[in-house]
Amino acid sequence: MIKRRSAIEPAIGHMKMDGRLARNPLKGALGDALHAVMCGAGHDLRLILAALRLLCARFGLPMQAVIAALFVAHGDRRPVRG
Repeated sequence: MIKRRSAIEPAIGHMKMDGRLARNPLKGALGDALHAVMCGAGHDLRLILAALRLLCARFGLPMQAVIAALFVAHGDRRPVRG
């Protein structure tokens, strides 16, 4: 239990500092739970983008081109705006 907690504590610290976990604009217990989950998702996205940034730098590719290629590879299922 202590090993697991020591692995989670730094992530919570980063979410409090960078992910605005301390400020909760949502109301009630459900709002608290949603806010914590969304802060965790934001933290995970930051980690994924950092890894992608390193990968792009290693191969000398612009990050925008890689992201655009990922959308094209998955069929670009985003809704059309207009």
